[in-house]
Amino acid sequence: MSVGRVVLVIRFEKQLNGDCGLCGTTLEDRDHLFLDCSFSRNVWSSVLQLCGWHMDVFNWVTELRLAIDMLKGGSLLTVILQLAYNSFIYFIWKEMSVWIFQSRHSSPQDIVQNIKESVKWRLMEKPLYRNSFVATSLCINWGLD
Repeated sequence: MSVGRVVLVIRFEKQLNGDCGLCGTTLEDRDHLFLDCSFSRNVWSSVLQLCGWHMDVFNWVTELRLAIDMLKGGSLLTVILQLAYNSFIYFIWKEMSVWIFQSRHSSPQDIVQNIKESVKWRLMEKPLYRNSFVATSLCINWGLD
């Protein structure tokens, strides 16, 4: 268990064994929480499918490297993936916090819906150019009509 987590556990008098609160299978660490965990892997896989990418999800380090290498430019797909990646990190972390402090769980589908809403709100003010089949499909999948 990390030092920061121990401090939180002591402060809020919550007893934790260090296992992942999302899947309960192994000790939680950054790599596990963000993509080794079956819960977060399911969420990220669903996000990629919304973008039209049907591919395997790798571990945290590999996905981060892919994001750094591939998410450059200003296409609608790139912008959505950048926003979705940031939202994914936020909502997975938030889900873990809710589990720790409120003992509540959301489904992976709920988290995907939260990510969709976050992306939608961030793109609301921007002009969306539907100049290709890919852009049109993205707008439909993400509810940006």
